Amino acid sequence: MPEISIIVPVYNTEKYLSRCVDSVLGQTYKDFECILVDDGSTDNSPKMCDEYRGKDERIRVVHKTNGGLSDARNNGLKVCSGNYIFFIDSDDWIHPQTIEILYYAAKKSNVGIVSCKEIKTTKYNNNFCLYNSKEIDKLEKYNKDEILDEFLEKFYWKIEPYAWGKLYKRECFDKIQYNVSMKLYEDEYIYADIIEAAGTVGCLEHELYYYYQSTDSLMRGKFAKRFILTLKSLQHISDFMRERKIYHERDLFEFKWMMGYMDLYYRIKSEAPELMKELNTYKSQFRKKWIKLLNNKQISRAYKVMLVMFILNPNIAKGLYNKLTR
Repeated sequence: MPEISIIVPVYNTEKYLSRCVDSVLGQTYKDFECILVDDGSTDNSPKMCDEYRGKDERIRVVHKTNGGLSDARNNGLKVCSGNYIFFIDSDDWIHPQTIEILYYAAKKSNVGIVSCKEIKTTKYNNNFCLYNSKEIDKLEKYNKDEILDEFLEKFYWKIEPYAWGKLYKRECFDKIQYNVSMKLYEDEYIYADIIEAAGTVGCLEHELYYYYQSTDSLMRGKFAKRFILTLKSLQHISDFMRERKIYHERDLFEFKWMMGYMDLYYRIKSEAPELMKELNTYKSQFRKKWIKLLNNKQISRAYKVMLVMFILNPNIAKGLYNKLTR
């Protein structure tokens, strides 16, 4: 039984699949299985997956009908056998020492999740800086309350809510699956659940994951209806906090939700006005949330003024919003 399961969702990425899988097979740590989950690809990806299976016995292939990224990850989780889980998207690639360094850190620190830094790039780069895998003294260790506290209070976090770039203990997913209805922000949707299951998180400064930013990718392309799902994701996390009475005396996550609503409002108005009617279905929630935030001392006066201005006239509030979120 392999120690680590590396799960790679694959959908129509024949242009990038080889560099992804080759970066996995080239790892300095060898005790892993690599599960390629072909999510109903219509290009040459399924054939490439099968060819890789014939070349290396550590490769396993799952062919399935198209169900989306969340469904592909869930299928990988169903068949994996490792004690640790690592996700990588099929258009990305990893440093040759990624698994070695993350695994060493996980074993030494005994945390539920170890996260590394990513390099976002539009070009393939294999000029790797080699590390001494045992030099992990700078590992920052946090318990779940510290991580969730940061997630509530800030807009940028030490551990980003992405599935990739992290090594998880297998039990993190014993009772958790990705929500197949979420076609965007699916990572963020279960972020709080994963952190609670992990209990502890370790963060490394090593840049070990290469995130490829294609100009036609889902996240970077023309504004799509699916971006509205961010509100659904943030609302799920807000409900999670309330149900478990985590920070139940604070309103900061509600504030985060409202900031998400405002961001979508301005983006939809300028890029996809035909979606404004759908966004307005969340308008009543926004109006219910904003009043109680005015007495919250953890939210600055400038942000409170912005909220009031937005309720009165979103056009007037835009200038202050841009200044505060720049």
